[in-house]
Amino acid sequence: MSAAPRPRARVPHGCETLRERYATASSTTAGRVGSTTSHSAALAIANTDRVRREYPTTVEGVRPFVEAFLDAPVIPIFSGQGTPGAGRMAFDFVFQVLARDVEHWSEGSLVPEKAPGVVDLRIGVPIPLANIPGLADLFGATGPRKQSP
Repeated sequence: MSAAPRPRARVPHGCETLRERYATASSTTAGRVGSTTSHSAALAIANTDRVRREYPTTVEGVRPFVEAFLDAPVIPIFSGQGTPGAGRMAFDFVFQVLARDVEHWSEGSLVPEKAPGVVDLRIGVPIPLANIPGLADLFGATGPRKQSP
């Protein structure tokens, strides 16, 4: 049984290209949490704090951007420094990374701020980064890191 198509939200400036590029993506719930269809790739977008002022700051303003990614076969992973805005709650998953710096990543933790109920995460309860599968391989395989300016 497939889900009924969702009505499309108004697409804010900047999302049109993303939707056009992934026009072959399903217009239903492909790749969403609980769906049997998965995304084909992850896209990491770092330093979002550098462009944050150019985008909406409310949940209602940010959610159409999130929807554009969710309609595509892409899992977006955004990261930034500083105080995040309320618009971050437009995302399905929201985490805070607490670490002194990249070199000492294994001493840090990941704190879930928001997650759908279908996953086993406790909001506000830190998860040691060293306990997350794959991170040791990721950080250990590439050698020393340099902090960005």
